[in-house]
Amino acid sequence: MVFSSIEFMFRFLPIFLIVYFAAAPKYRNIILLIGSLIFYGVGEPSYIILMILSILVHHFAAVNRDKPTGLAYCCHGL
Repeated sequence: MVFSSIEFMFRFLPIFLIVYFAAAPKYRNIILLIGSLIFYGVGEPSYIILMILSILVHHFAAVNRDKPTGLAYCCHGL
């Protein structure tokens, strides 16, 4: 799916925006994450696993960024 495609403009985007703005503010980040995975998964499903792994690695690197031990030093280069 491409941003300028008819499918994106008239199917995905309106449904996504309705769900996003109807959700409580505390769930909006999760909805963005799921919507992103769906969007990119429609275009190339084989990259979903790579995206999830990348998200997890970068999340744990950010969480451990200020801890002076172990994985934190290793992850600063990401």
